[in-house]
Amino acid sequence: MNRFFTKKTVIFILILLVLISGIYYRFFLKNSEPEKINAFKVERKDLKQEFSFSGEIEAEERVVIKPGVGGKLVWLGVQEGDFVKKGQAVASFDKKTLQKNLDKYMNYYMKTRWNFEQVKDDYEDFEVWGISDKEKDRIKRIVEKSQFDLDNSVLDLEIQKIALDNAVLTTPISGYVASLSPKYAGVNVSLADFAIEIVNPETIVFAFYIDQEDVVKISEGAAGEISLDVFDDKVFEGRIYFISLTPTQAETGVTYLAKARFENISPDLMKKLRMGMTGEIVFQGRRLDNVLAVPVAFVESGEDGDFVYLLKDGKTQKVKIVLGEEIDGEVEIISGLREGDIVVLPEK
Repeated sequence: MNRFFTKKTVIFILILLVLISGIYYRFFLKNSEPEKINAFKVERKDLKQEFSFSGEIEAEERVVIKPGVGGKLVWLGVQEGDFVKKGQAVASFDKKTLQKNLDKYMNYYMKTRWNFEQVKDDYEDFEVWGISDKEKDRIKRIVEKSQFDLDNSVLDLEIQKIALDNAVLTTPISGYVASLSPKYAGVNVSLADFAIEIVNPETIVFAFYIDQEDVVKISEGAAGEISLDVFDDKVFEGRIYFISLTPTQAETGVTYLAKARFENISPDLMKKLRMGMTGEIVFQGRRLDNVLAVPVAFVESGEDGDFVYLLKDGKTQKVKIVLGEEIDGEVEIISGLREGDIVVLPEK
């Protein structure tokens, strides 16, 4: 009895395992396989080519003002958010120390010049003296060294004059003060500590990169639609005005910088745009309206030309076709097929 029960139990378990395996294959493995489309109904449609690129907002006129030398910041004429005009003074450094340095280098220049004049007077006629060539070379080097010292003193004096002239910083563009550091005067700052960033909002553009495969298909003057991530319900008009001639080596390949200006945008909306806002620009390429088309995968090519496999009355037959343009993985059928025909993939 126990032997029979054991044998019966083993058979039951085997049957149960077979059923479980069948159910697993039917509902899990089979459904996990990618679905293959092996038949396509020929229909009329509009074929449209689109080019989409990601980018962000930047400004054509954007500068970061830095001083030529460090020192004490005695005057700061702007704050963040202020509007400034081109040529307007924005900050000033202490001129007293710079003026003292200029005076010191002026004295050094005068001393070096007098030394130079004295050397010239001492050795003015050395070439006509009855001395050896070796002695003439030594005197010539003395005169030349004195000339070098004088030249260097002139350069030092000019550098100090430039530093004094640059004590007052002015802006080369009109725009708004986007950031500045430090925010208060009366402190000593180094070259690395000081910066005033000014942006002209009227020169805001959308910058993006075009792959080398697409750059030959898009030209300057092309109009597109710009969608910014922060504006879900707004689409801006943009037009390309610049495509770089030299490439940018990106991680994914060679790309070219392009820029598009915003068009037909209200001043109030323009004020809401900010540097670094990300988005996408879409351009429409070629377009074919109301044409017969099939996916490129269904088309075969041979010595006699292009053909497809037509499904008719449950059988497939090879049909020669004439192709038109290909757009985004679909190709126009000029002749050989009719609307409603069913084409199938060839058996591999």
